[in-house]
Amino acid sequence: MRRGCYPNTFLKFWALLGAIMCVIFLSFGSKTAFAAGPLTIWQNMVSHDTARYYWYDSADTFLNLGYKLDLNNFAYWSVSTDTPFLGYVYLKQPTNPLNWDYSLTLPTDSEGYKFWIIQDGSSDYDRIFRYKSGGNWHYSECAVIKTITLADKTLQLSRCPGISENPITNVMVSMGTPTYAVVGIYLLVYTDENLDTLIYDETSMYNYLNNLANYNKTFGNWTSETGITLPAGTCDDLGTIAGALCRVITYLFVPTETSLNKFTQLKDIIANKPPFGYFTSVKNYLNNLNATSTPAFTFAEMGAINLSIFQPLKTGLTWILWIFFAFWVIKRIGVFIF
Repeated sequence: MRRGCYPNTFLKFWALLGAIMCVIFLSFGSKTAFAAGPLTIWQNMVSHDTARYYWYDSADTFLNLGYKLDLNNFAYWSVSTDTPFLGYVYLKQPTNPLNWDYSLTLPTDSEGYKFWIIQDGSSDYDRIFRYKSGGNWHYSECAVIKTITLADKTLQLSRCPGISENPITNVMVSMGTPTYAVVGIYLLVYTDENLDTLIYDETSMYNYLNNLANYNKTFGNWTSETGITLPAGTCDDLGTIAGALCRVITYLFVPTETSLNKFTQLKDIIANKPPFGYFTSVKNYLNNLNATSTPAFTFAEMGAINLSIFQPLKTGLTWILWIFFAFWVIKRIGVFIF
């Protein structure tokens, strides 16, 4: 009797899926698609992208003019190039003259956004993220979250609170005391991503910086007031229905970087869970087997007999034991309730 209900269940499943798809289509048809992740107009690593805002020093020197390459061939702003001075940096528009009185409306600290810094040198004392809103200055002290050890240097990952009011202007950052001890800056970014968990060593730092650079090339023109413009060949080139379906498929089947990082941790989680735990246990026990003692006696004179008679028997018994073991494992998996 229970088998007769399967077709009805199948039809109900597809009806439910169709209803969900309709809701998604309606949602995409009525809203503008926005890019998730960091506000890349504030990223400005050493690059030549099309961002609308750039960092300058106190003498209005473009920071990208003074950079070096580290041992991993990654570019960072450096004071050892004679320019610029990194004690204080200012976010400005590259107009003539430079514009510091712009007006930006951005997500706030209450929405999970923070200002992050990766730098070499100086202390976190007097490391402050500053901006104006409503004609008044706002100050947010930055705290060193952790250090990142590279092959030739140790960097500091600092987090500053996000903005509390909108719109804002006159954005600047003091890099700590003493200001002349700032050697280099790897990153300035305003984002809702938690860099404390995303960056934990040298490899993860470079992975994040490289991914952020690639993200900026695609979404560098995004602002808080407008939707993203995707490159040619993506969902924007399609019609209304096809474009909505494209976005749905992209959302469902294209994983985020965070999801991929979590997926790589599955191996350690399931290594000791059935049925994989059986193999792991056997493998560990076999790896721990060793012979360290000297045998009490040997049968050197029976070597020829051992090779001609007992060796084939040993080989056959070995295969029989492996076959029994395989049947045992299959039986264990067959009765295991997942």
